[in-house]
Amino acid sequence: MRSVAIALLSLLSLPAFSANKNLGLPTAPVTIEVFSDYQCPICKTFYEQTLRPLVAQYVNTGKVYLIHRELPLTAVHPYAHQAACYACAAERIGKYEQACESCSGSRIRGRKTAR
Repeated sequence: MRSVAIALLSLLSLPAFSANKNLGLPTAPVTIEVFSDYQCPICKTFYEQTLRPLVAQYVNTGKVYLIHRELPLTAVHPYAHQAACYACAAERIGKYEQACESCSGSRIRGRKTAR
């Protein structure tokens, strides 16, 4: 219970939701929200093996709208909150993808965003 409370408290200091982290068209028939932690090896595997094909086959074709949210699990990943803050700050200057690459070593490429 204490870990959950710490994780929730750490989220309070993250910047608010940003449309620049979203992929695809908001009018797509399906919306998927992804919550990730930059230090989580399972999150990295998910991005490499599942999310990249999903983006290529469904997001880029207008079938899915993908929303990315930061979920640093600070109880088990001590630098996840710092990495999430870094990625959010980089997003403000248009460098979100590069920051994600730097934080986790791998993220989505070839994305199409609705502006």
